[in-house]
Amino acid sequence: MRAAVLNEIEGPGRLLGYRAMHKKLRLRYGLNTPRNRVYDVMTDVDPEGLENRRPGAKTKKKGSFHSPGPNWVYTFK
Repeated sequence: MRAAVLNEIEGPGRLLGYRAMHKKLRLRYGLNTPRNRVYDVMTDVDPEGLENRRPGAKTKKKGSFHSPGPNWVYTFK
């Protein structure tokens, strides 16, 4: 299984998370392993990449928006 994960990470599967990788391993390689095993192997192989693909990893803290009043953008003259 580790060789299949390495093969996919080096190729087009480098952007996959552990759930999508689990599905790809099942369909392409016929490996029926638990998802947590796929996660463990991906953590060993590429821990930084797995952390970067985590949902919410790329979101920034949102700032505040202030407006002078309701509909202030839509002033008709």
